[in-house]
Amino acid sequence: MPANGNIVNALNMTAYTGGFTNELQTSVEPYSWKMIFQNSFSSTRKEAFEERLKMYAYVFLAEIGNLNEVIYEYQLDGETVTLSVTSKEASEFAGAEIKKVGTDINLFEELVRRTGLSNVVLGGVSVEANAQVDVSDRHKTEDVLEFTVVNYAEDDVYGISLNVECGSVSGQQSMSEADGKALQSGLNVNFQLIQEDFAAEIKDGSAAVIRLSVMDRDGIAHEVQGQVYADLYWGSDYRLNLSGNSNKGYLLEQ
Repeated sequence: MPANGNIVNALNMTAYTGGFTNELQTSVEPYSWKMIFQNSFSSTRKEAFEERLKMYAYVFLAEIGNLNEVIYEYQLDGETVTLSVTSKEASEFAGAEIKKVGTDINLFEELVRRTGLSNVVLGGVSVEANAQVDVSDRHKTEDVLEFTVVNYAEDDVYGISLNVECGSVSGQQSMSEADGKALQSGLNVNFQLIQEDFAAEIKDGSAAVIRLSVMDRDGIAHEVQGQVYADLYWGSDYRLNLSGNSNKGYLLEQ
């Protein structure tokens, strides 16, 4: 897959999924692109999450001329799950051969309309591209609540769980490194929640209580002292600081 930086400039997938690593299979056809997500997701989000991943894959398969399969790997409640989307499936969704869709602006516009990915900038041309999509441009999307936890913990933390409570309704998400290593001190850990992460609708301005727990080397969970109160607005980013250690206790502050 020859390098080309003009694949889908405004797809903004990481605002929804968080970061990921790539594995490319280009030795034999079908060429495939595997994305391994860093975040762990709740099984209550499974249906909506996988549906959105398929929409992204349809666009990638249309715009990357020699890509035939997109594979996602992620954690649902700690269990590894794999989702594969092929060119055949994308063609069935689009109602036309997916590579033809990528070369026809009208067909591509119709594909984008069907996916509902309104944040995609229509390119109108097919590109032969390296499947390592540039995700450095991370604009917020209106249907995401983003939480940035700065890890100032004094000892190694191997996982962080976020809990956002709005009255009797709560949304959760957990994050750990795919290779099982400790989360690096001083770096940001990003969480993204969507409406489907909550059992009931969360409206703009809803009062919320934000709590954290962390996991140590032995897999033992530690509740973090302190809580942050915030009014939630979709499309906003909330910055949180994690400090302390397992002996004296961890502390959450804003």
